[in-house]
Amino acid sequence: MKKLNKIFILIALFSFVSCGTASTASSSDSGKPEGSKVEGAAVENSETSSKQRESEGASENTATGNNGAKDDREPNYDGGKYVGPAAADFEEGLHAYSEGGCEKAVKSWRSAFDKDPKNAQIAFNTAVCFERMKNKADAAAWYEKAYLADNSFTKPLYNLALLYMPAQIKEKEGYLMQLAEKNADVVEKYNFIAWLNLQLGRSDEAEKYAKMVLKEDEQNAEAVISLATLYFNKKMYELAESALETAEKWDPDNFRLQRLYGFLLYRTGDAKGATTHLMKSVKANPDQPEVRNILAVLAMKIEDYSTAKEQLEAALKIKDNFWSAKLNLALAYKGLEDYKNAAVVIDELEARNDLPETLRNSVIFNKALLYLDADVNSDKNPARFDTAVKYFNEYLKLIAKSKNFKEQKALVDGYIKEANTEKKKLEFALAAKAKAEKRKQAQEAEAKQFQLNKEAAFKKAEEAGTAEAWSKYLEEYPVVDENDTLSLSAKAKLEALKPQPAENQTPAESVPEQKTEEQSGGAEENVEAK
Repeated sequence: MKKLNKIFILIALFSFVSCGTASTASSSDSGKPEGSKVEGAAVENSETSSKQRESEGASENTATGNNGAKDDREPNYDGGKYVGPAAADFEEGLHAYSEGGCEKAVKSWRSAFDKDPKNAQIAFNTAVCFERMKNKADAAAWYEKAYLADNSFTKPLYNLALLYMPAQIKEKEGYLMQLAEKNADVVEKYNFIAWLNLQLGRSDEAEKYAKMVLKEDEQNAEAVISLATLYFNKKMYELAESALETAEKWDPDNFRLQRLYGFLLYRTGDAKGATTHLMKSVKANPDQPEVRNILAVLAMKIEDYSTAKEQLEAALKIKDNFWSAKLNLALAYKGLEDYKNAAVVIDELEARNDLPETLRNSVIFNKALLYLDADVNSDKNPARFDTAVKYFNEYLKLIAKSKNFKEQKALVDGYIKEANTEKKKLEFALAAKAKAEKRKQAQEAEAKQFQLNKEAAFKKAEEAGTAEAWSKYLEEYPVVDENDTLSLSAKAKLEALKPQPAENQTPAESVPEQKTEEQSGGAEENVEAK
């Protein structure tokens, strides 16, 4: 039984940023099994003020060599493009990183920065590596060094803010604003302040600073993206799309623009358009786990589970604790009929005690569905349906206080009924199969005994060596077909024992008629009489 239409897809919380690297907001797909929303899915709510962090790390051109520390891509660094006193250390760091070695890379880049302390991008690469090594303190220190080395390079400022989200962002707001004030470029400064206010949920302030940017630069794409984000959060989708269409004319390769555009089209039901824009965003900046997660969801909706698996593995390489993407990876495995790996991933998630409540609910629900839909252990054991029922009941306990419990209970009760029905059907099928197998074994045993008896009778007739013995054998074991070698042999032996005609004997009817002596003489007399 295969019911992949019951795949329960959970999209992680993600964010829309107007500048810098990624932040977060919550948005997701309910993963509606058979058209019904299941409690435990991430809620459809894309408020940019949501604080869950999704750092992109090194984004776009982050190194002096025009490329920086990047995950999930072929090494394409060219250290030769860097000209300065730290060329050897810089290139060594790039090679170390391309081989997956952040620890070795930071040693080289720290040495490079000591030799070239005004190179902000080297410091930025170092910070990104420290962050990916989960060394928050050193990451913060190096992001600050990068920004102070060249405050026109604002990416470190954005990543520093992201590093403090969600717990410390309000505490660090004043400090971040002080750093922003060091930027002599008012456009860059106001763009950052607009973005920061979006993260803090201050829509009016964000709009104010975005419009201040547009007064200075009426074709500034980042400011328009901030405004589009505001419209998106307010569900003013037509205004948001209009703003993005305008900004795209000015900056078509802006990964933040393409990401927001993709999220917008996804929200409004244009899966094809969403995929197109999200792919553009990932092409411009591959280090976006939340975008890859949604691309995976879109792929699964058209049953392209191989693509989904690739996107989710890439997302988890960038962010290994992206638990909702990991759950989606289990669903991709399920779609590929790799049920054992699907179960392994779900079991790993179930064993964690740090999952958000809604995600834990999703894990339990999807485990129930997995055992309902698939023979996970490939043993055709009806007990898997008991496992499914167990987890469906556990799921109902987890959501007992939810507002739509009745709706969910009706849905889950249907699945439980299905599990019980399928269990009975499988048990009946297994019993019928066992009965048929038993009958087959009996028939095979009977045939084997018949053959043994036949061979024994043949041997007995052979020992007797008489026609009577072979006749009796053939009466009991007549020739069946041309493959019946024993009976054919018996028939030949019987024929050989039958009496044969004498040699050179002429049949009676063929002997010429002999005339009598009188008949011969009479003839002669008749001749003489003439």
